[in-house]
Amino acid sequence: SNLFQFRAGTGEDRCVLDCITSLQNGADLLWIETEKPHVGQIGGMVNRIREVIPNAKLVYNNSPSFNWTLNFRQQVFDAWAEEGKDLSAYNRDNLMSVEYDESELSAEADRRIQSFQADAAREAGIFHHLITLPTYHTAALSTDNLAKEYFGEQG
Repeated sequence: SNLFQFRAGTGEDRCVLDCITSLQNGADLLWIETEKPHVGQIGGMVNRIREVIPNAKLVYNNSPSFNWTLNFRQQVFDAWAEEGKDLSAYNRDNLMSVEYDESELSAEADRRIQSFQADAAREAGIFHHLITLPTYHTAALSTDNLAKEYFGEQG
């Protein structure tokens, strides 16, 4: 999850092992975070876990800290490169440029962002999607409002 740096190239294997070990020792739900929202990467990890624990359930954090636009533009660029599509109109190192906002690549990236939850549920077996940061902020605001009113004029 990048909170603890494993030996280079071992992070995904370590996360899979940790998930399997946790499920074998009482966990009933997994929360996997990845460095980017990529259905193929998530699905690959979940498939490896389910080889050992077939009924493993996964929640996934649709983190607002991801640069969703950049990540999906890069994913589309990479997918199109694999397909042999002409990418001469694009610079992968500058895909956030406003010049690409109305492009075919941008439209495809936006489509993939919009369908990410459905695609990830279907293709990666995600059981539940959550967004932690806004949830924490909403809970804090609600608690603050309750405290102000409880001890304020509303009594």
